Amino acid sequence: MHWKSSAKEEHRVMDSKKFLVRVHCITYNHAPYIVETLDGFTMQGTDFPFVCTIIDDASTDSEGEVIKKYLRENFDLSDESVVVNEETDDYVLTFAQHKINRSCFFAILLLKYNHHSIGRDRAKSGYIKRWDDTEYIAFCEGDDYWTDPLQKQVDFLVNHPNYAMCFHPVNKVVDGEIAGNDVHSASETDFSTEQIIVYGGCFCATLSLMVRGDVAREFPSFRQMADVGDYPLQVWAAHKGKVHYMHQI
Repeated sequence: MHWKSSAKEEHRVMDSKKFLVRVHCITYNHAPYIVETLDGFTMQGTDFPFVCTIIDDASTDSEGEVIKKYLRENFDLSDESVVVNEETDDYVLTFAQHKINRSCFFAILLLKYNHHSIGRDRAKSGYIKRWDDTEYIAFCEGDDYWTDPLQKQVDFLVNHPNYAMCFHPVNKVVDGEIAGNDVHSASETDFSTEQIIVYGGCFCATLSLMVRGDVAREFPSFRQMADVGDYPLQVWAAHKGKVHYMHQI
């Protein structure tokens, strides 16, 4: 079902729950991988509601159709008290709740033209700011996927307010087979700002990052001079608070 909501109705529907976590997923031409990515979101058993903002940057493969099929099969698109469909010159948006995992909400944004190619920041566009007030932000791109509970990182940051970010090692998968990992320590530890800088942008795997929302929202505009967003965010978070490393993949 597709319906147009008024601005008042849209605000009521999408702000009716205070999401503790926003999962930020930018994807482009990841049709072979995106289902595993989305499965990693919907399998999350949490004691809090979370929203996954999945931004397809005008893929030229079949990814947009794969995402729409996943949404039809797994999300409740008939609940008019929740579902929002919105279309502008820039994007098509669908917001819905998972049929089984009622803590899981998707905001699917299918961009109508490629933002990256014209230097437009997909992460800070106005249509995403309506979910930008969450306590925590996690990251996972469309060719990565999660196998472990998000709840672990949330619990850590809730119980350690002086930490701005936490991360963990990940397996590297090539052609469906594990081809190594990036384990940095055999035990839980902290890393300093200096270490985060010196070890480089690949030290903290993007799909392992969880950052406090207020830290991310304070991200200075000069970071837009960088060609990437994840490494500057890691350095910024390390500057704003402590960084914890969870040793388990």
